[in-house]
Amino acid sequence: MRLAWRYGGSKERFFAAFIPVAPLIPLVVASGFILSGMSVGEAISVLFAALGMIAAWPSVMSALYDSAYSEEWHRQAMVQGWVYDSEREYYKELMRFRSECGSEGHSPGQMRWGFSYAASYAAVSVVAAPIVVLLYPSLGDAAFVPILFPTIICFLALGIGYSVHVQHMFRDAEAKGYHLRELRRTIR
Repeated sequence: MRLAWRYGGSKERFFAAFIPVAPLIPLVVASGFILSGMSVGEAISVLFAALGMIAAWPSVMSALYDSAYSEEWHRQAMVQGWVYDSEREYYKELMRFRSECGSEGHSPGQMRWGFSYAASYAAVSVVAAPIVVLLYPSLGDAAFVPILFPTIICFLALGIGYSVHVQHMFRDAEAKGYHLRELRRTIR
């Protein structure tokens, strides 16, 4: 993320700062509630809700990382040898596609996906603990369940949605004469 910060603009720097901090948001919120003097059962339920958010984190990472890497970052990755030789052609084609069809060196719609995922993750991270505290009197130690499972399912769906978006982007790129999908298969 240090290099994404160095070679990115303000939008990329937002993601470079958000990515390492975001998994800590649910723990900080949960810690605040736990330190406020709640019962052990409430504290465990709040902690489980926080752990659920951390478990959901990988499903939003692709959209966030794609938003953090600017065109200059990709260029530097090529020049300084950070990219494997087997991946070089794919990244050259990706840079060409982004510069000709995208916005500010990103794929079409990329920043909208990144910002919406960042906002969703932060919002759910902040509201999960208070909801668990509100539900605890009626549900007891299971108060985290109405938050945990829907959150994980929702964020898995977001991850699948982003994957579908990327496949549509590859299809659109292919229709315009770019070989992203074909080259991507060679690096997996």
